[in-house]
Formats: sequence, C-alpha cells, structure tokens
Amino acid sequence: MKVAFYLASMAVVGLGVAMAVTNPSQSVYEDYATQQLVSYLKTNTCAEAGEVLKGSCNALLDQNQSEIRGIIAANTQRENFGILSIYKTNLSVGQLLPSFLGGLLPSYQFETVGVLSSFHIYEARKQ
Repeated sequence: MKVAFYLASMAVVGLGVAMAVTNPSQSVYEDYATQQLVSYLKTNTCAEAGEVLKGSCNALLDQNQSEIRGIIAANTQRENFGILSIYKTNLSVGQLLPSFLGGLLPSYQFETVGVLSSFHIYEARKQ
C-alpha cells in the first residue's frame, strides 16, 4: 500500500514539474496568436474580398505580421499559475482605423490556456 502511495505521489510531482517546465511564455503565445489571427483573416476576410483583392489582402497580412504581433502583445494580459498560464486578449479592429471609423467595427475577446507547450482557446467573444 505504501509503495503505491509513493509511486502515485512521484507521478503527481513529476507531472507538476513537467507542466511547470513546459508552461508557454508570453512570447510563444504572441507567436501563436499572430499565426491564428493571420490564418483566420486570410480564410474569412481576404477570401470574401474577391479574387482581385484576395492576393493583395494575403500579402498585406504576411508583410505586417510584426505589427499584428505588436497589437496582440499590447492587448494581452497573462496570468501565470506556474503549471499553466491564462492569456486574455482584447482585439479591436477599430484600433487600426482612424478614430472616426473605429467605433463602427466590433471588438473581440479571447481567453486561452497555455499548458504543456500548447494553447487551447476556451472562450472567444464578439463584443
């Protein structure tokens, strides 16, 4: 009975250490979120722009990934729990437009958990 308890305890401690070591950083999250957002925009926004503008739209997204990453970084809060992290990102397309147009477009809030070197979006809301 004691042996099983010790083995179970070691397994739990080992899992905790593995989770702490593989807890993704803010920088890794920003790379992930940029990739996800660019992919989403290419699939949903650029594809709807028509064949004439689709190529230009895709190229514009590809050329501006560092700016997109900067917007994500500036609008993300990380809660680090040691073994996992929660990332809350508030994105407003209006931030990219002149102030008189900014209020016309919706904003979005994403909540993502980072654990074991991967990310899982568990909430996405349009505001």
